Formats: sequence, C-alpha cells, structure tokens
Amino acid sequence: MPVLRITAPLDGCCPFDETAQSYWRSSGKTVTSFFSPMIDAVRPIVIAWEYEGEAAGFTVTYGRSDSTDSVTLRLPPSARFAEVYNLYKATAYTVRVTAEGNAPQTAEHTFTTADFGPRVLHVPKVANLRDCGGYAAGDTFVKQGLVYRGSTLTPTADFPSVELTDEGRRVLLEDLGIRTEIDLRGEQEAKAPTPPLPIDRVFCTVNGYLEYLEQYREGYRRCFALLADDRRYPVYFHCTGGADRTGTVAFLLGALLGVSEEELVKDYEFTSFSSYGIRDSRVGTYSSYFQMMKTALDACDGETLQQKTESLLLSIGVTPAEMAAIQENLLQ
Repeated sequence: MPVLRITAPLDGCCPFDETAQSYWRSSGKTVTSFFSPMIDAVRPIVIAWEYEGEAAGFTVTYGRSDSTDSVTLRLPPSARFAEVYNLYKATAYTVRVTAEGNAPQTAEHTFTTADFGPRVLHVPKVANLRDCGGYAAGDTFVKQGLVYRGSTLTPTADFPSVELTDEGRRVLLEDLGIRTEIDLRGEQEAKAPTPPLPIDRVFCTVNGYLEYLEQYREGYRRCFALLADDRRYPVYFHCTGGADRTGTVAFLLGALLGVSEEELVKDYEFTSFSSYGIRDSRVGTYSSYFQMMKTALDACDGETLQQKTESLLLSIGVTPAEMAAIQENLLQ
C-alpha cells in the first residue's frame, strides 16, 4: 500500500524571502545594504507531501493547533504541494493531508512558524501589508490579528497597478475580518468617494514623521481614539504606500505598547522589501525625516521611549484612559 508522507513545512518556516530574513537577523548594517529592486518579499509557506499511489484527489486541512480556524483545500490528483499565506507568527500549526479514493489515507504533521520579523500578509495586487502584532512588549507580546498596516487599496497616480481584486477583498473581509479602515490621507487626496471595502472608513489626516504636528494633531488624536475602541477591531490603517504616515503611526503605536526601539525601527524599514521603495532610518533620503521624528520624541518627558510616546500623545489630546484601553486591547 502506498505511503502518504508530509515533508514540509519544517519548524521555523518564514513568510518572507532570504534577503529580508538576513536583514532582520542582522545587527549594525543598514537596510540599504540589503536592498534590491524586488517587487515583494512575501513568500508562501509550502505544504508538501509524497505519495506514489493513485488518488482521486487530495484534501489539505491546516490551522492553528490551539484553535478551530482551520482551512480546507481540495486539490487535483497530480498535486503534491499547496502554497498558503497569512499564517500567524511564532505559532504552532497542524496540517492533515488526505489522499482521496477507494481506500483514503491521511497523514498529519505539525510545525511552528518563524518567531522573528513581522507577520507579513499576502493580498493579491496590494503590497506592504503586515500585522502590527507578534512583537515582544516587555514581558508580554502584542496580540496578532487585531491591527494591520499597509498601503492604499485603490490605484493612485504614482501606483496605478494597485487593485483590490475579489480574492483580495475576500482575504481582508473574511480571513482577516477587517471591520474598520483608518485612512491617514485627506479625503481629497484619497479621491475614492466609494470605500474599497464595505466597512466603516474613517479619515484621520496626518503628516509623516511628526512634521507639522500641531497642524495634524487632530488626525493623530482621532486615530488613537479609534484604536481605544475595541468595537473597531480588527483595524486596517494606511496612507498611500504604507511607508511614511503609516510608518509613523505604527512606530507610535508600537512604542506605546512597549515594543523595543530596535524592532520598531526594523519594522519601519521593512517597507524597503516592497514595491514602495527603500526606507532607511540612517542613510539616504528618508533618514532625515526619520530622525526628525526621533528628535520630536526625544524632546518629550520620560525616561523610556514608551514614556516619551505617552507624553507626546498626551500633548495632542489622547487621554490616559484611551492609552490604557489601547494597551488593554492589544497586549496579551
């Protein structure tokens, strides 16, 4: 009788390519030294199996080992692998493969995803999407699956190839369960009177890197007030490329939650592995902008980055109760 055997994935499987992995594991090197003009560093996790017999088809079921969120795929007799995306970071998964036929045979396999870097996401024809969760925050972790950062979901003059396909819409609404879209642009800049998703879209107009903070304080205040409301989750916030304005809000949010500065900088720079271009905090065009943000934070009261971020948010009208609610919502 032919034997069905699952051969992949192995523990530590990573959803982004080797160049991006090398960057994340590096110390002391700039992201510019790893940069190449790639389109997207996101890579699938491959479930693979061996079977020498004849099968009517294969059924693949996978899901988190401690959850009921399983996904089932039905594949043709010739299939020997399946590519899957958007798995949680540092999480144990169970996969079952069944060779269908007169004498069906099932194999089971467990694996754990990589525990480093961001949880990157794959949405067809949209780039630079990732989960804000999964990072260590002191003696705990930021919850995954609640706050997502990324790019616009509709084409712009600079990025006309962006297109939210039916499959992309399904991923965002069904797989990720997005309930609120926070658009960090102005309504006129967005030029999309019809929301790309049939959910609540809120404009919170800001400028990147805390530049002209007084002028844009209401946009920042409103954004963090929304994040304090647990009825809004899961949330997707974005600007155009998910790089500058989005990167600023993501940095402030992570700092408020207690994520280390090192990981927050790397998360900001990870945009360099998307089609939206390099973002380097130390050299090149954007380094001066990033340092402007750091200078603004350094001038705030407090001994730690978290305390300084709390002081900055207080100065623009975010209340202590709202900050405490955000921490309650997002910390394990």
